[in-house]
Formats: sequence, structure tokens, C-alpha cells
Amino acid sequence: MAKSHQQLTEMDSRLTTPRRSESFRSATNKLDISYQSAVSATPGGLTYGTLRERALARRVFFEDASFPANDTSLAIRYKSFSEPIEWMRPHDISKRPKFISKNPGNFAVQSGSLSDTWLLPAFSCLTVAPTLIRKCIPEEQAFNEQYAGIFRFRFWRYGEWVEVVVDDRLPTHKGQLIFLRNSDPNEFWAPLLEKAYAKLYGSYSAIHGGQLHGALQDLTGGVTDTFQFREHATTLQRVIDLSMCRATLMAATIAAPVGSVPHRQLPNGLVTGRDLVYGAKFQTI
Repeated sequence: MAKSHQQLTEMDSRLTTPRRSESFRSATNKLDISYQSAVSATPGGLTYGTLRERALARRVFFEDASFPANDTSLAIRYKSFSEPIEWMRPHDISKRPKFISKNPGNFAVQSGSLSDTWLLPAFSCLTVAPTLIRKCIPEEQAFNEQYAGIFRFRFWRYGEWVEVVVDDRLPTHKGQLIFLRNSDPNEFWAPLLEKAYAKLYGSYSAIHGGQLHGALQDLTGGVTDTFQFREHATTLQRVIDLSMCRATLMAATIAAPVGSVPHRQLPNGLVTGRDLVYGAKFQTI
């Protein structure tokens, strides 16, 4: 029996379009909504400038309802702590807080009691690239007379820079930051950048145990690559030389021998399984 044009079109559509269950469509919609809420200043789409001006006019500190200072944003209950986690603003942690130094310098970031070491070298890489750190961390943010408890950061996602706005309430235990911190106890760009990154992905738990090259791409918008070297030191030196002359950000990990302790300190002071940061100091990319 000959089929009509409409019937053939419907058959072709069923053959070429994969079926999506209601649960799949629902999950996809939730992901889209979650991503959009993360990259926008607020569900209402207000900008950083508007939110800051409103807080200043009302003489209150900004509170981010889309990423609240509670266990919802942590998404993990830390049973190792005998006391609850307290969310504190920088001026409650330090008597003289500052957002970022004029010259952050190398290795200006340290891990807290619950930090993931994979994110630390990615942040440290930014400190050797002034152009990149200004792109990811917009200037003119500080704890001065225009301070309103609100900060903004930018990340490279799906081919564009997106801005993430957060308040500056940070998770602490007994007055100490539990995640990343700056080497200078009065400086707070690293834990605030980490909070914005956690908001981008939905929670602090979502950025637990990630990949260094993924973080570097999110922070720089660059193309990343990974090399593994077990021998051939000459080839390794060649890769480093070529990368350095192109002002490439680099990090390296010393693999732990099979069956050994994952994080073992070597005689030279380096630790296996931990990331090391390298980079050429440059002003432009």
C-alpha cells in the first residue's frame, strides 16, 4: 500500500530523531535551569553592578540566595568535625582583609583541611599570568568604603566568558577556612574564586576530585593537553622548552609507584601524586 507524503515524513522523523523519555527531558531541563542560574547574577537576571548598588543603598551586605551559606551549597556533611561549619565573611576572619595583592606571586595558594589538591595548582597558575588573572578576576574589587559583601568572577564555559556573582560568606571551622586559602591570611581572592567555581558547578561537592586540565580550561579559555613521561627525559625537556617559549601554563604530577603510598615525600622534598606548577611569566597572551 502506497504511503502518503505525511506518513513517510513521520516515519523518517522517527528513524532519525532519537526518542527521549520524559525523565530524560526532565533531567535535561533541570540541568539547563541549574546552569543558567549559576551563570546569572540572580534568578532575576540582575547584574553585579545593580546588586552592589542596591546593597550599598540599603547599607546591608549582599546575601546570595541562589547559593546559600548552608549545607545545600556544600552538598556534603562533614562528620569529621565535632562542631558545625560556620559561614564567615573575611572581615570576621581577619582584622585587615584584602581582596588581592598587586603582585600575587607564585604559589600564593594553600590547601585547607578539606581542600582538593587538584584545584590548587590551577589557581596558582593564574598568579604567573597577570593578563589571565585580570580576565578571570575583574579588577576594582576590594574591602574599601564601597565594600558590599559581593564579588564577581569569570569562567570560560562552552565558548564564552560567563560571570558568576557570589557573596563573601565562606565556610570555616573554628575560625579557619576549610577549603582553599591564600598564603597571606589577610588575602581572600582564592577562597572567593573557589566559591564562585563551586557555584558554577552547583556545590563544593561537585568540584571535589576533578581534573587539573579541566580547571585550567575553565580559568583561561585556552586549549589544554596532557603528556605522560615514564622515560625519555630528553623528550620531556623538549616539551618543557617549547611550552615555556610559548608562554604556556604548565603543571606536573609525579606518579606514585604501583602499590606504594599515594602521597609519599621524596628525598628532594617533592610529594608523589601532588601537582607542581610551572609557567613563564608574561604580560600578554
